[in-house]
Amino acid sequence: MEYRKYLEYIQSKNARKINKKIKKLKDKNLINEELISDTFHTFESLYFQRCILFAAICNQNKNIAWKSKKHEDGSMFDNYFIVGINTDEGSYTYHYHMMYWEYFKIKELENAPKWDGHTDKDVIRLLSLKEFNPLRGIFAGVTDDELLIDNGNMYSELKEAKERINKVLDLIDNHNKLEQELGGTIKFNIVKVENILRGDKK
Repeated sequence: MEYRKYLEYIQSKNARKINKKIKKLKDKNLINEELISDTFHTFESLYFQRCILFAAICNQNKNIAWKSKKHEDGSMFDNYFIVGINTDEGSYTYHYHMMYWEYFKIKELENAPKWDGHTDKDVIRLLSLKEFNPLRGIFAGVTDDELLIDNGNMYSELKEAKERINKVLDLIDNHNKLEQELGGTIKFNIVKVENILRGDKK
């Protein structure tokens, strides 16, 4: 046990020494830190993989994801942009080089929302994201005012369609939740779904 503690101390000490050496070389522009490796992956590879994974998350949740070339106060690092997603537990963001701008097929904001103080430890906020549902995405984030287009009849139809779809999805969510709580399979009330889609008031 004592040996293990000693080994952990030596490992931490060596890691701090290496990090200080890297910083000194970086400050003098004498090293490309992207090529530093743990013998399995370089920083460049890991950062690129993180970028692709976050792009996939944002692109599957377009209604709550955004990107911007400016912070809330109008500032930004040279040739960088910020991209974020708003979860039930708060927002989470990353900065990426402009070369990755097109990877994120999400809405662009003039300025990013105000930073809520999140840090890298808050990455677990991403686990609070709901399972992606393409049906819910049809009207996700769309307000009734945004449905109000020139034709009043079309507005009425779109609003009614939005309400019907959301009712069906709520029914499905409640059914899945009940199955999880009871630990078994429950027969789904398809008749009720058909009634909702037809517009029955029952």
